[in-house]
Amino acid sequence: MLSSPGGKLEPFYDVVVIGSGYGGAIAASRFARAGQSVCVLERGLERHPGDFPDTLFGGLRHTQITTRKRRFGRASALFDLRLDDEVNVLVGCGLGGTSLINANVALRPRPEVLLDDRWPAAIRTPGALDPYFERAEEWLGAGPYPDNAPDLPKLRTLGDVAVALGGHLEREAPGERVHRRLG
Repeated sequence: MLSSPGGKLEPFYDVVVIGSGYGGAIAASRFARAGQSVCVLERGLERHPGDFPDTLFGGLRHTQITTRKRRFGRASALFDLRLDDEVNVLVGCGLGGTSLINANVALRPRPEVLLDDRWPAAIRTPGALDPYFERAEEWLGAGPYPDNAPDLPKLRTLGDVAVALGGHLEREAPGERVHRRLG
C-alpha cells in the first residue's frame, strides 16, 4: 500500500505536491532526492491490479461527470469527465492521477499541434520542446512495448478501438518517431 490515511500527516513538510500523476510524481521524487521532506496529496483511491473496471458497465459505474450546472457520480470515481462549452477533459482520479487511465501511453504531440498560434512563439519553434520530451521519456522509462513480449489484452483492445474509429494503432519509439502499423 502506497497511500496513508490523512491522520498520518506530519505537522510540517518542506514541500507539498498536489497530484500524484507523472508531473507530481517526478516533482516529489526530485524534491525528496534533494533532501526535502515531501507530502503528496491526491484525491481518490489507491487502486491495485484487479480494482479497475473491465466492462463498459463497470466503467460507467467508475465515472464522475461535471458540467457547468451539475455533477454526477461519486467524487472518488476513477474516470473524471469535465464537460464545458469550450473544452472537455478526461482525467484520472486516484493515486497515480491520469496515468491510471491513459493505458501507459506516453506520446509526443504531433508537430502540427504545437504550430497553433495559440501557443507562445517559443513553443511553436519546431524541435524547441524535444530536449524536454526526451528528459520526460527518460524519467518515465517510456518506450514501445517490445514485439517479442507477451501479448497484452490492453494493446489488442487499443488496436481494435483504433480500427473501429477508422485509424490504426501505432507503436512509437520515443525520440525515433518510428511508426509500425498494428491494426
